[in-house]
Amino acid sequence: MLTRKLYLDRIRPFYHSNLVKIILGIRRSGKSTILRQIQLELINQFQIELSHIVYMNFELIENEKYFDKTLFYAKITSIINDSKMYYLFFDEVQYVQNYDYVINSLRAEFNVSIFITGSNGTLIEDKLSTIMTGRYVHFDVRPFTYEEIISFKKLKGESIEGSFVEYMKWGSMPQRFELHTEIDRFIYYQDLYHSILFKDILFNSSISNVDLLTRVLSFMMDNASQVFSANSIVKFLKSEQRSIGNETIYNYVQYILDAYLMNRVQRYDIKGKKLLSTFEKYYVADLGLREVNKHSTGMDYNILLENIVYHELASRQFAISIGKIGDQEIDFIAEKNGQKYYFQVTYLLASNETINREFGVYSLVNDNFKKFVISMDTLDFSRDGIIHINIEDFLKTFDKYVN
Repeated sequence: MLTRKLYLDRIRPFYHSNLVKIILGIRRSGKSTILRQIQLELINQFQIELSHIVYMNFELIENEKYFDKTLFYAKITSIINDSKMYYLFFDEVQYVQNYDYVINSLRAEFNVSIFITGSNGTLIEDKLSTIMTGRYVHFDVRPFTYEEIISFKKLKGESIEGSFVEYMKWGSMPQRFELHTEIDRFIYYQDLYHSILFKDILFNSSISNVDLLTRVLSFMMDNASQVFSANSIVKFLKSEQRSIGNETIYNYVQYILDAYLMNRVQRYDIKGKKLLSTFEKYYVADLGLREVNKHSTGMDYNILLENIVYHELASRQFAISIGKIGDQEIDFIAEKNGQKYYFQVTYLLASNETINREFGVYSLVNDNFKKFVISMDTLDFSRDGIIHINIEDFLKTFDKYVN
């Protein structure tokens, strides 16, 4: 089992705090594994007794009766029998009726440290924020980074050759590394897609037209990393003899975001120094989900590479925006701890026109923060203080370049 160090390091300072730890992310991204790893650290590093660690997974049928908030509360309070701190782990807690009141009551009445996970942001964080403002901390969990992929393969004694090409096609959901044939991976991601669709979107919404929702989602995945507008989807659906209004589209998009299937990035006006509210871009949570839903054939390298760089930056908790300067665009502006980094991402620097486009936009940016051009080229095209780097090398040695 690969230790998810990126996340444990963030959560560890709160292990013994009475702030509720909310761990959110797309289904099967590894949230339950992180809960198990926290429990192991509590036992092995902090000598917490097993009797003071309580774990419940609400996707198991044995816990279905505790969907009732009264029975859930009674179950937990029957376990707590002394004044020492109890560590309570509730996996996929959104299934419990009015779970937020139970969590708040347990926190107020007992000496407890509570960890909860969920696969729908609105059902978890929005609900808890209503009655627990300032009493929780939130952590987003994502599929493996490329560095984690390499570490996991080495841990299993597997060859890492060809890992990046495989990553571009099949993404980095932890469970997919147990599957070694194309058909097995395809079936796995199809099943995951339908689980998210029904358990995390349809179950929690009033959507009745499933076909329309899947068409909107397929369009977004096909056009990941492209400028988004509701009108573009309306035109696409009209070409397929389907009718839908802009308001419905934006409602569907919000449900998709709440289930962590896609991620939204706003544009930032570099000269005006403000976020723009229109023409955002969307990125797929995992490229394997795009692979089983796309309509295009072949590898859309620019889309895939841009999505991978977004995933890397988001996994490392950067605030990300798309830079707009005049009529030109910078793929990503990433900010963290007072530092800012600029990224241009392209498949290959195969012509002078491409080189001038990718490097030239930086001449419009008047600051001294690091600027990168990332591609699949193995030759170094760095110039004028702008760092060019091969994408696989960048992902393997991220901290060397961005610190």
